[in-house]
Amino acid sequence: MYQFWKEYGNELMFVTGAPLSNLGTFIEKYSHEMNEQNRIGLCVIQGGFAGDNVVPSQFRLSKFAGKTKLSTYNFGGNIKAAKTVLNCPFIDKRLLVSKNVCHGVVYGQDRHMQLKERLSQLELSRASFSSQQHLSFIGLNLTFKGMQKYLEKNTDGKKFHDVLAGCVSVEPNICIFKRVEITEEKNQWGSQESINSNTFISVAVNLKEFFDVMMMKEYL
Repeated sequence: MYQFWKEYGNELMFVTGAPLSNLGTFIEKYSHEMNEQNRIGLCVIQGGFAGDNVVPSQFRLSKFAGKTKLSTYNFGGNIKAAKTVLNCPFIDKRLLVSKNVCHGVVYGQDRHMQLKERLSQLELSRASFSSQQHLSFIGLNLTFKGMQKYLEKNTDGKKFHDVLAGCVSVEPNICIFKRVEITEEKNQWGSQESINSNTFISVAVNLKEFFDVMMMKEYL
């Protein structure tokens, strides 16, 4: 991480999909080298919670009705690291892909069949792929095979937390974000709207656009 950061500076994007231990440790270890010129750029972080005080009513999930704070696995898994990342003054922008949005993104049989059709279409043009496109095609195939196994035992589908965060790193506009300050009390995490924070949390996602990015429709 350090070598890439020294080479690319704030052009380097950090993407996390677990407790923030690695990024938190990196910031703690090298904070003495960070200043207004040597900064971290964009961080896309899967974690956090936006409640009814932040999320417009049309985007709220019924399972979180009336909630403004909740425990979250990724922040709660290493509270110290989460606070280090969230409070670091040398990060240009944080995009939080929140629990309240991730729980509405489910990969089920319908999406699985869409991916199967997509792979069949791509097979026809595979001969013209660049080496990078070929690797992407292999990745989509592995996703299909993995989810085939998963759906055989889990017919209700799988919430795509980390996949959504990964897709946001490619195309942030698939989500609607609000500028917030993150709050925490006894490992219960929430958000408060802000006018000057550089932290933004997701309040909604366009499912069609998300799955288009996931299936690489603009790339393959």
